[in-house]
Amino acid sequence: MTATVTDIRVFVETPKSLKPSIAWVELKNNLIYPDGLPKIATSKGLTECDSEKLLMAIGSAICDDRLAQGATIPEEVFTPETKFKVVSTVNRVLIKLARLRKQIVKSDEVHEICENCLLEEGETLAAKGYLLYRTQKQRRHQATKHLDVIRRNGTKVSWNAEKIFNAIYKAFLAELLERVSEPQEQDRQEATEKASKVTQAVVYEITSSGRDIIHIEEIQDVVTKYLAEMGFQAIAKRFSSYRTERALLRRRKEAQAQAEIVLPELVTSSLMARIDFALIDLDVSMNREALAHKLVHGMSIGLTEHEKMNTVLM
Repeated sequence: MTATVTDIRVFVETPKSLKPSIAWVELKNNLIYPDGLPKIATSKGLTECDSEKLLMAIGSAICDDRLAQGATIPEEVFTPETKFKVVSTVNRVLIKLARLRKQIVKSDEVHEICENCLLEEGETLAAKGYLLYRTQKQRRHQATKHLDVIRRNGTKVSWNAEKIFNAIYKAFLAELLERVSEPQEQDRQEATEKASKVTQAVVYEITSSGRDIIHIEEIQDVVTKYLAEMGFQAIAKRFSSYRTERALLRRRKEAQAQAEIVLPELVTSSLMARIDFALIDLDVSMNREALAHKLVHGMSIGLTEHEKMNTVLM
């Protein structure tokens, strides 16, 4: 099939965790390492020119092209022809970087070289996909700077992807502890990797939406969706059950707090007089005030304030 920009855009916008996992770094022994490679200036500071990152970047772009053309499994992407294309393209990039004869090169310039090398290798659609990914990544980065999360109490907090990972990891860990009383480091690492993949998908969807505000419940809906879609149905069910339990607990606390607020209004002189009358000739460990508060607090929290008052006066 002849793929188009629209076709490849679908896969560019698909989280990596939902696409075939390809071990492009296995090809690093086939690379040329010319002398004089510059350091790369990124938003996080200076880094060495990393051939493995180049393999992953070029490999991902060509992978999106192959998926757009109809490939569905790793074996249909990681073919000898595709391996050759990836290695050849990365070697072009490395040689061009060395020929710049610069000590430091900006990351944007590296990306432009990658796009040009893909074009030179005849990977036109992959080059367009690479540019689409860069543009989208920049948009997501800007989105996270301005994205606020509305908590259940109505307050706003800044977006924090780490909190999403922690919640997902705890769900995986709880399931692990049910199966293994003393999980090994390998088990915990596996839980971490699974949680990271789900987190990546969740963060990708939310930060790609262009929104500047999102409710915590919406985030949890997205988490539940991806847990189920990525094959972790048991974890999705556990996560949903946990949300339900927490919601019930919050409602109980809110009801209890509301009940405590109206207590002073219900402890009337009439109620105290009735208690005094009832205590005649009785030996009770609690004093009259404690009994009054216990009586009011023990009433059903489902009653309205008017119904509570009528109950007290009966």
